[in-house]
Amino acid sequence: LGIPHTKVNRPLRPVVLKDKDKKIIKTPDCLRVAMSSIEAKVSLFNKNLEDAHIDLAVSNDELGKINAQMKRKAIKDPTRESYLFLAKKYLQRKFNNGTLEDGGRFYNAWWITIPKEWRKYITINGNTTVEFDYSAMHLQLLHAKEGIQISGDPYEIEGVDDQFRNVTKLMFIIIFNAPSRLKALNAIRNSSKIKTIRNKKYPKGIKNFDQYLSLIENKYTAISEYFFSGLGVRLQSDESFIVENVMLTMLQEHNAITLPVHDSIIVDAKYSKQLKECMLEESRTFTGGRCEVKQNATA
Repeated sequence: LGIPHTKVNRPLRPVVLKDKDKKIIKTPDCLRVAMSSIEAKVSLFNKNLEDAHIDLAVSNDELGKINAQMKRKAIKDPTRESYLFLAKKYLQRKFNNGTLEDGGRFYNAWWITIPKEWRKYITINGNTTVEFDYSAMHLQLLHAKEGIQISGDPYEIEGVDDQFRNVTKLMFIIIFNAPSRLKALNAIRNSSKIKTIRNKKYPKGIKNFDQYLSLIENKYTAISEYFFSGLGVRLQSDESFIVENVMLTMLQEHNAITLPVHDSIIVDAKYSKQLKECMLEESRTFTGGRCEVKQNATA
């Protein structure tokens, strides 16, 4: 069950830019200055990661389970990692559509690729960690843009049973990325993840996904103009710059290494208070509003 120990070097290109066909392209002259600034920050994070020991406190049996889970997912999606590779601890940001305003999330590091239920066992320099994430980040960003504060669980929709919360959550990802309502409905109907969770059922009183989607639209009329707009990658960019600022602040002010997982961040448990405060402050600075931050389950 051994974990590969092959040495992995820091990426030569800490930031890559892709075109609309998802092919890596050369950085246009107009973006070189901005790209250089982003590259310097990612390189700084990677330099600190190089000197740190990022590990997973699990038994050989548990390691076997992790690798089996990853292999199963890789069979369905060949772009996924098929096993745990601890040497892959360097980050790379990836932007889309030939612009620094789309995408920009951090990728490549092993803790981003493992099944999320195992992330609570991550250690940094031998110390236990905690993970905080922005609750319903994209919904919060859009409401902040409109000067509105979300209250309660954003994925709680009147008329939808609690057991369908994760279905609603997945539907929102599609809603923000689809270019039209019709294409969103088709994507929702065909989503393998949604099929697995709902097990051929709909919430009580709902006959189809058209009705289900209407309930979501009715709750979020304040931001419905952003639905079916392909805005998802733009929201990812906003999210990724907030996360970048949090990571930089934690490093500069507390000398604390942070591990990003899209809209969540992992840190040595002794910095949990500082991380939560920093995440709240950086989101407030970026949006002008308050984005809720919650701690994920710990080991």
